[in-house]
Amino acid sequence: APASYLVGQLPAILARARAHLPADDPRLQRLVRIANASAEEDGAVAVADRPLAQVDREAVIATLRAATLEERREVARVRSFRNILLCAALALFVCAGGLLVVGVVEPRAVPLCFTPGNAVVCPTHTKATAPSPNGADPATDAARAEQLDGVMRRTASAWDIAVIELIGLIAAAVAAAASLRKMEGTSTPYSLPTALAVLKLPTGALTAVLGLMLIRGAFIPGLSALDTSGQIVAWAVIFGYAQQVFTRFVDDQAKGVLDDVGTVDKAKAKGVTVRADSATSAST
Repeated sequence: APASYLVGQLPAILARARAHLPADDPRLQRLVRIANASAEEDGAVAVADRPLAQVDREAVIATLRAATLEERREVARVRSFRNILLCAALALFVCAGGLLVVGVVEPRAVPLCFTPGNAVVCPTHTKATAPSPNGADPATDAARAEQLDGVMRRTASAWDIAVIELIGLIAAAVAAAASLRKMEGTSTPYSLPTALAVLKLPTGALTAVLGLMLIRGAFIPGLSALDTSGQIVAWAVIFGYAQQVFTRFVDDQAKGVLDDVGTVDKAKAKGVTVRADSATSAST
């Protein structure tokens, strides 16, 4: 290209280099000096007629090539992170599906039922049991606990885990929709918000089941038994939405990956003393 065309394109090349190269990059600093020199007043000589040395032309080309390469790397990082999210979501879907199969084939293996008083409460139904005998005989208490455990396992339904996973998935979908308010659009062809939403769905299904298992194991002090099926479903909603506590860090990482595209050292670049505006106005 003629020197007049290259000099006219210097402001655009400088802007692109600043977007993808750090402010202390020697190639960017050299380009800034070239752009400033081309914008100096030179009597009546028009900007388009000012000469540009061959060594300066090569420096401009090298800087533009470096900025373009870094731009491609930024997009590649977005694509890689998107693929990681989708792979993680697929693995969690497989785990949720395996847990669902276990619940359907052998519901007694992982019962999500509770024994408040003289009843066995499951997510889909409730069954009354014989009242416990009076007294505090340890042997009687152990026998009673074993009896309740047997009744609970026989009462567990093949639909229990399926219902809890579905409730957790729906709660996670609501959380994913709410988290989209913090996401901004991106010029890259890879949609990280969509991948994040997909990741939240199986996570919510699993946290709903695991949370109820923690309650059943008396892991939460003061909360060891739920009285009705409605309470079980309500806690499934809470645990399904609570997956946001774990995926929030992934949301922050995704936002950082998107912010890195075309915004390298913006703050530092503002502190560099250059006359880019003069170059732009002179070229114009």
